[in-house]
Amino acid sequence: MELAGRTALVTGAATRIGRSIALALAGEGAIIALHYRHSKQEADETLSEIRRLSPHSFSVQGDLSDREQIEVVAASVIERGPVDILINNASLFPVEDRFFTFNMEQWDRLWNVNVLAPMLISRRLFVGNRSGAIVNLIDAGLNRIRCENFVYRMTKAALKEMTLMLALELAPHVRVNGIGPGAILPPAKMGPDGSTIRPDGDRAAGLFDAYVQKHVPLQRPGSPEIIASNVLHLLKQDFLTGVILPVDGGEYV
Repeated sequence: MELAGRTALVTGAATRIGRSIALALAGEGAIIALHYRHSKQEADETLSEIRRLSPHSFSVQGDLSDREQIEVVAASVIERGPVDILINNASLFPVEDRFFTFNMEQWDRLWNVNVLAPMLISRRLFVGNRSGAIVNLIDAGLNRIRCENFVYRMTKAALKEMTLMLALELAPHVRVNGIGPGAILPPAKMGPDGSTIRPDGDRAAGLFDAYVQKHVPLQRPGSPEIIASNVLHLLKQDFLTGVILPVDGGEYV
């Protein structure tokens, strides 16, 4: 796929991995629809950078944990014209998420953001045999069974299955692939009220580095830019669909 002139919706694109993906696509000449939830200042700053590369790019706000707002986000982007590329990057990762401790509000938020939003937006954007490409951000950690992050892992497993199903359902017009990030950044977590809790500076970085040294064979973390370059690879390779690409430094070999 030639990316120049294509319109790409990137969800959760104000900061972190989503920001790097949006900037990488803009650098290839794509028009970016930058979705964000509450991070307006960061979204405005990212959009300013993107517009230096792709002047017709724009932003759209919406809380993807709310089903009605999912529909509004999709409709707002479609109003600007057809979308060729969808990057389902927005995701929630809760502070406390064990089988006996999660609550149903967490359950609903995680399923809406991590599964329902990618499904509904994909359906709205690519109805009627429109051609294009979808890349879903999943999680390399699914390659090993663990008990923590109970609801989060269930949602990412569902997104992985949906990626493979849509690769068949939407072929030959739309290619659908996934990226499984490993140790890229210290996680930003969802608080009990749905707010985002940013990693705690040096302490979070120290714990993250210690984890990487112990568990990642390459003994270094990835970066948002590495994820972005792999997203570009999946988009550009026209004979790839149904691929879940682990980008984890060998952590889950």
